[in-house]
Amino acid sequence: MTVNALTHESAAAPVENDADFRTLADEAKRLRLGKLSDQEASEFVSSVRAAASKRPSEALARLIGSLLSEAALTLDTERGRKLRGGLVQAQLALGFPWALEMAPEDLALAHPKPARFLGGRIALGFFATLSVAWNGAWGVGTLSDWNHEGLVPLYFIVGALHAMVSWYAAAGLRSRRLYRCLGLLVLCGPAFSVLQMLRVMPHQSGETLVLGLIFAVPAMLTALVSLVISAAMPGD
Repeated sequence: MTVNALTHESAAAPVENDADFRTLADEAKRLRLGKLSDQEASEFVSSVRAAASKRPSEALARLIGSLLSEAALTLDTERGRKLRGGLVQAQLALGFPWALEMAPEDLALAHPKPARFLGGRIALGFFATLSVAWNGAWGVGTLSDWNHEGLVPLYFIVGALHAMVSWYAAAGLRSRRLYRCLGLLVLCGPAFSVLQMLRVMPHQSGETLVLGLIFAVPAMLTALVSLVISAAMPGD
């Protein structure tokens, strides 16, 4: 038997009874059950990559493949993308033939693009900053008008909260659902303006509507940028 054949036989030997592999299998079960923190999950994936580089095997390939099929490791969340990308690197490290048994969408993770939608996120951060300053200032300024009829301060408080969540969405690539929800809140601007118009009717209703829309511009721009990002992202 040639040296190459011996090497291949050793590499492909089952390792189910190996202590290190059993530890990885146990950690994989905890990951599936959602019992690993982000730090623990990241360390687990690093261990899988190290094992794949040092001792590729069919058992390890099956373990990685089963994890890649988990719904929890979706591309729709930052955690899922990060863990899935690490597992993809691990399967590539296994070499032939296991590296060929990958879905095209997983292969795209082999070279991650941390700057995805960077321009949109910068714009979102800018408008969120403008919105939180604008709504925060007017919200504090109108608190003296708060009464059982007046909802004016509430409008600005909602706008400021929307802006703060938008800051979070701008800091890193988040779930598409989050951007979509932030974007759909663009309807709050016209809705609040109409509510305020109804409060002052029949006097100055038209002027109140226009003024309300002007005051809602920073929050509406923030929401529109979120909607654009969600539309540009891949499916759920």
